[in-house]
Amino acid sequence: MTWVDRSLREIPRWAVALTLKTALCAHLGRTEEAREWLQRRIEFQPDLTIKKWKALAREAFASPELFAWFADGLRKAGLPEE
Repeated sequence: MTWVDRSLREIPRWAVALTLKTALCAHLGRTEEAREWLQRRIEFQPDLTIKKWKALAREAFASPELFAWFADGLRKAGLPEE
């Protein structure tokens, strides 16, 4: 079990862990699982979009490549752009 799985077991609504789990599953080609995690993520922020996520998260990333990786994973999981 990974740290993200342990984190989600202890703090099931932690947005950072939910976002990471969604992106990881999407990039691994586990699309259905990614969509399930995305659904959990947007339960507490139903209006979430790529654009809104970028506005919230941009300052948290020192690496533009990592930021783009997350955004791409969220797209693959089905999060709309706007």
